[in-house]
Amino acid sequence: MNDARRVCEQLGIPHYVLNMESAFSHDVVDDFVNEYARGRTPIPCVRCNTFTKFRDLLRKAVARQPDEEHIVDLALRLFGPTHGFDLDVPPRDSEQERPPPDFSEH
Repeated sequence: MNDARRVCEQLGIPHYVLNMESAFSHDVVDDFVNEYARGRTPIPCVRCNTFTKFRDLLRKAVARQPDEEHIVDLALRLFGPTHGFDLDVPPRDSEQERPPPDFSEH
C-alpha cells in the first residue's frame, strides 16, 4: 500500500484506501465455503473480479466522482443494465450524448 501511495504522490493523483472486507467476505469467502461444502471447486478470483474489483470499486468511484464522465462511461460500458449494474447517475441530455469510448486494443 505504501508503494501505491508513493507512486500516486509522484504522479500527482489521489490515492484512496477502501475497506472492502465485508463485501469481499460476503461475495467471495462465503461463496467459496458454501460451494466447497457442496463438493464443488469454486474459483474465488472470478468472484472477486466480478464483484469486489469491478462492481463494488466502480460503484465507489462513480459515487465519489459522478462528474468524471470517463469513469461513468467505463462503468456503463462494462456493467450496464444488462449486467444488473445500476450507477444511480442521472441520464445525460441528448445534446451531451456521446458514443461510448473505444476500449479495444490497438
